[in-house]
Amino acid sequence: GALSAEAGSIAMRIAFAEPPLNIMVVIFFAFMLILGFFRSLPTGAPAAPAAAPAKALAAPPAASGPGPSGADVMALRQQLEAMQRWQEQTFAELRRAVADSGERVRQLSAELAAVRQERAEVETEMCEGLKEIFELMGGSSAPAGQDQGASMQNGIAEAPRLTPEQPKEVL
Repeated sequence: GALSAEAGSIAMRIAFAEPPLNIMVVIFFAFMLILGFFRSLPTGAPAAPAAAPAKALAAPPAASGPGPSGADVMALRQQLEAMQRWQEQTFAELRRAVADSGERVRQLSAELAAVRQERAEVETEMCEGLKEIFELMGGSSAPAGQDQGASMQNGIAEAPRLTPEQPKEVL
């Protein structure tokens, strides 16, 4: 009575709350109603009697026939030993593969470091060569105010600027 009325009033307050929340609540309640409806439908199979679980938990009846023979036990023991040997071999192979992979990764890492070092050296040499070329083209011996075909700005040579009176030559 009172609990369901209180739950209904809370549901109505939430249903008329802020727009995203109220839509989610309505969808949730609709889903719960549909779920409750389908759960209440009768099923095709009758319910199992309550005595069945007690029967399953009871101890199995004593075996009236002969027990496993010694040959069966020996065959199972041999299978178990064979499986253990196979597992040990597989584990050893896996260890070797992991160790080999680790060694290959270390080798590749060393090679990559060497390649990076060589690249840095080549880039340094190229930068030094370009600086020398810019210095030769820029005429670094000229005073700061004079223009000898190119000017230096921040240590980098700029291309010469042509005026309309100068002939356009390709250098």
